[in-house]
Amino acid sequence: MNKKNIFKIVISLLLIGFLFGYLVDFKKFINTLASIHVEYLITGILFLVISVMISAFRWKYLLSIRNAKIKYITAFNEYLIGMFFNNFLPSSVGGDVSRMIGATKATGNKVVSVSSVIVERMVGLVALLILGICGIIFMDILNDTLFIYLALLLLASAMGAFIVLINKRTNQKITVFVEKLFKRKFTFLSDFRDYSSVSWKLLNVLLISFVFRIVEGFFVYFIILSIGIDLSYLYAIVFFATIGIIKMVPVAPNGLGLSAVSWVYLLSTVGINAEMSASLDFLIITTSLLVSSSGGIIWMLKGKKKLQ
Repeated sequence: MNKKNIFKIVISLLLIGFLFGYLVDFKKFINTLASIHVEYLITGILFLVISVMISAFRWKYLLSIRNAKIKYITAFNEYLIGMFFNNFLPSSVGGDVSRMIGATKATGNKVVSVSSVIVERMVGLVALLILGICGIIFMDILNDTLFIYLALLLLASAMGAFIVLINKRTNQKITVFVEKLFKRKFTFLSDFRDYSSVSWKLLNVLLISFVFRIVEGFFVYFIILSIGIDLSYLYAIVFFATIGIIKMVPVAPNGLGLSAVSWVYLLSTVGINAEMSASLDFLIITTSLLVSSSGGIIWMLKGKKKLQ
């Protein structure tokens, strides 16, 4: 494990220590979890599964743009496997690599498989930033212009990089520059050029990403209801998008600890106590682990089939 990952783990542990040592009464936290409404929790999990199904469809659609055929059930399984690996690796890159490998085996096209995951990530990031920034600006959630400027910078960077990569001329220049700088080939960069002739289809991908965010919002909303928090769906989806933006700050593995402290801070602006906020973060993480664990089962079953 390198120093960077060790640093992130230390920061994560410090944030968790700060959470339970200063912000949250642990006994009240446990009592909150003990009194959850199971029916709402199950409904939330159902919406989480639906959001994964939409993500798998988005990925399959991106592959089809490049004439790479993959069965929907295969895309869905590979997405779950990627989610499973994300739980144990320092960042989401490991899960993405898993999907790239799975798609390559299914389609026989490594270059398209790699670029499909990268393009999907970028479009999804743009959708998240647009939603989060709109919430920050119009609902004045953070009440801090620093976060607004940071979010706008992230949005501009993501959209700028995306536009540069799908434009043939700028893509060529960036590819040549990067390959000279690192003295190696980056075939996935040049592969983005092929999306320039079907840019309208990438707009469809962006629309699918918004649908995904809407469904994901219902997942969070029902988890919120399961704790007994009185919060509207609009606030739920905007808060969750804002947390997603905050988690982009690379100071903790998968935002562990950072997301909990952020929930406590954000929900305190609407009068929600720290114990309920921490419980919400805990349930979001554990339900995500529960759903993604099915990816681990699928991965192990695939391994057993190879051995037979």
